[in-house]
Amino acid sequence: MIFAEIFDAGRMKRKGPPSNQNPSQPSKKKCEISYVRRHFSNSHPFSRAEQIYRPNKRKFPARVDAFKRIAHIGEGTYGLVFQAKIKGGTGREHVALKRIVMCQEPVEVPESFIREIQILHTLNHPNVVALLDIVTNEQVSLVGEYERDHQKWFDQDILYNQCVQLVAKKLGSEYPQIKGLNPKSKDFVAQVRQAIPLEAGDHDLHGDADGDFNDNKTARQKYDEEVRNELNKRIDKELKKRRANNPACFFLVFEFVDHDLSGILNAPNLYLRQEEIKHIFLEIMTGLEYLHSVGIMHRDVKCANVLISKSGHVKLCDFNLSVFMDQSKHPNEYTNRAVTLWYRPPEIILGSTTYDETVDIWSAGVVLLEMLLRKAPFQGRTPLQQWKTICEKCGSPSQRNFPDAAKLPWYDKYMEHIPRPYQRQFVDFYRPLIKNDTVVYFADRLLQMDPKCRPSAKEVLNDPWFKQEPLPRLKQFNFHSCHELRFRKRSTDKPKPQKYGASRQKQQVESDSDDSDSGSYDPTPPASPGIPEAPSLF
Repeated sequence: MIFAEIFDAGRMKRKGPPSNQNPSQPSKKKCEISYVRRHFSNSHPFSRAEQIYRPNKRKFPARVDAFKRIAHIGEGTYGLVFQAKIKGGTGREHVALKRIVMCQEPVEVPESFIREIQILHTLNHPNVVALLDIVTNEQVSLVGEYERDHQKWFDQDILYNQCVQLVAKKLGSEYPQIKGLNPKSKDFVAQVRQAIPLEAGDHDLHGDADGDFNDNKTARQKYDEEVRNELNKRIDKELKKRRANNPACFFLVFEFVDHDLSGILNAPNLYLRQEEIKHIFLEIMTGLEYLHSVGIMHRDVKCANVLISKSGHVKLCDFNLSVFMDQSKHPNEYTNRAVTLWYRPPEIILGSTTYDETVDIWSAGVVLLEMLLRKAPFQGRTPLQQWKTICEKCGSPSQRNFPDAAKLPWYDKYMEHIPRPYQRQFVDFYRPLIKNDTVVYFADRLLQMDPKCRPSAKEVLNDPWFKQEPLPRLKQFNFHSCHELRFRKRSTDKPKPQKYGASRQKQQVESDSDDSDSGSYDPTPPASPGIPEAPSLF
């Protein structure tokens, strides 16, 4: 039921209503997933699974114990990400396993990840990470045999054989030939059935057309029903035993990419030249232009979600916050609990729920500045601090640069903490730091306060900056796997120096304002005290 629920709803609408249709009415013409893939020359990523990690042609769905975990490469609100390889296979490529914990009562998949799987199953582009498969752990299904911590986990076949032995032992007095059968024989189950005489009603083992069994059941029908009931009891008992200690979860199997942009920017003695930054940003915007063209907002563009292979090619990942856009509804309404804090655009900080794909353009502009400066340009610990940092460099909202800001729900709350109006000084601030007027003006276009003034992804790709010298150039990263988690653990393990002159009260204020979930790690940090939270619509 879980996998049927995921893939049955894989439909998406066109980006907008037809020209002859009233925009206020929902579009009746829907688009199947196959429509999105129809015009691509390369095959769908699912077909690569046979070549990457299915050398032994196993059946779907498989269990995660068929993989050998190599390294822990990521973590977040959803869970953990591992680098892995299938056991006993001849496949040369590794995969990435994204662990997703299910809701406990009842056991079901979170709705956000059902949407993520639908989106990933729709996409097919070289700048988007490929979803290869979905596997479960031993707390979900009883497929396969597994042993852990010197404790044997029974699979469905073993449980079924035990049920047959139990029922056959009860029938031994009635059918003496069953007593002479060897339970360890491979044909034991078939031999037990053959020992029970065949009767006229055994041709219909599934009952009458109305779904009820006849009152006069044959011996084989009684035997099958008793084995089935005993098997269901043992399966429920076994799954409850497993879920008592470990939660039920499943894993998304992705193609493995060696690095992410955050890890590369934090790597010592590794610097990106302007032509290399151009190439990385060009592929980021190519992926975003593709997502927006098929009606998808990413809503969590950041350096940690930009994967880079050893050959230098870029792939966007982590679609947990992504959503299908539907412009037949006016206005669109989405949650304002999206986008990582350091990459969050002003309209979402002010509580907007009617934004569009320009939120990805703002996040991409922050990523560009982070590559140029080797640090995030706006680093607030709370949404309020983030808002102050943005206003200091991009200017306070006004009728000139953001006329619709006053209509947003949290505008008054945040503007109370702005002591004076700030003028936009983005170009003057970053020109001496970057020392390249062309790229500064380019970033200035991306980071406009008013979302209506930001260019689309297609317009960004046509910007003259990409055609000027130095031209974009591919850089290879032929070294050990480099991810954000590796450097984050290093920074957290280092003890912070103590300032002896600080008072205990000041230390308490700083600790209260420090939001460890903010920054580039948590996709949805908590809202500031006193600021209302909009309902989670999508």
